Amino acid sequence: KAVVLDIYSDFINNFSVAMDLARTETKKKPALAEFFKARQTNSHDRLSFFGLMVKPVQRFPQFILFLQDLLHNIGHGHPERMALQLALTQLESLAELLNERKREAEQAQALKQIMRLVSAKMPASSQHKYLIRHDDVTQLEVNSCGMISKLKNRRLLLLNDQLVCVAVNSKEENVNSQPRLTYKWSCNINDVQVIESSGSPTLSRLLTPNGSLASTNSSGTSDSLCMEMSQLMHDYQVISRIHDLTHTLKGQYADVNADVTRNLLDNIQREIQRKDEQMAWLDSCCLQLAVRGKEETYTFQMCSQEARKEWITELRLARLA
Repeated sequence: KAVVLDIYSDFINNFSVAMDLARTETKKKPALAEFFKARQTNSHDRLSFFGLMVKPVQRFPQFILFLQDLLHNIGHGHPERMALQLALTQLESLAELLNERKREAEQAQALKQIMRLVSAKMPASSQHKYLIRHDDVTQLEVNSCGMISKLKNRRLLLLNDQLVCVAVNSKEENVNSQPRLTYKWSCNINDVQVIESSGSPTLSRLLTPNGSLASTNSSGTSDSLCMEMSQLMHDYQVISRIHDLTHTLKGQYADVNADVTRNLLDNIQREIQRKDEQMAWLDSCCLQLAVRGKEETYTFQMCSQEARKEWITELRLARLA
């Protein structure tokens, strides 16, 4: 079983590379192309080179379907049923292992492709390293006053043994080219702790007590939303003062009276409530991490609450593995 697993894994994981090489060589060498064509013409099943290469990959699903069909047509009291059931279980287990090997090979290749974009060399850990997932996030930095002062574009690379943080440099001359990545820090996944706390930095802390926005060095959904909220709070305070002053008017005016200003206040209040709900949703997407040996706590804004939950689940599964 182990020998079959190793041989088939190597065959399946290198299948695409082998086919690309065959296509390249047939274009370079007409004699090889004629050989493939002649073999296909003379064979009884007239399968192409690709068809012949893919046949071993299809064997396991075919064997599993064949055994399932046999078991369906054999009674429960048949003496061979137990052996067939055992064979089916072993084949299904082997197929699962093959799929797992293929998934790991694809993840290792994905990591190599991403690491080609990183400008600095990452510290080495284990040799058997592969990428589980990567997420583009916004890092929130808190100043000495407890306010969020900076928003930075980051990408979190969750490997099977490490968590890597890289900076995303989007200032590329060619819009079609992939952004360059700058290595920032990395740590063992067992040193990462997810902080579940209501005291985490949130978008609401971008607003100072007097309703003005704390300074930021980035633009995006978060700071744009907070700017809108800040402006609404300012306007509400101004209109409230105007509303109080309308009661001191001596004359009657159609466009300036208590009813008009009250309607304005109600509209602004509804808009503040709507923005507050949006901010609460973005707050639920915040991922706060503590790393053993580092005093700093890292806070990241993810694209959705679901992405945050999935990331935490993947981290826990990687630790168990």
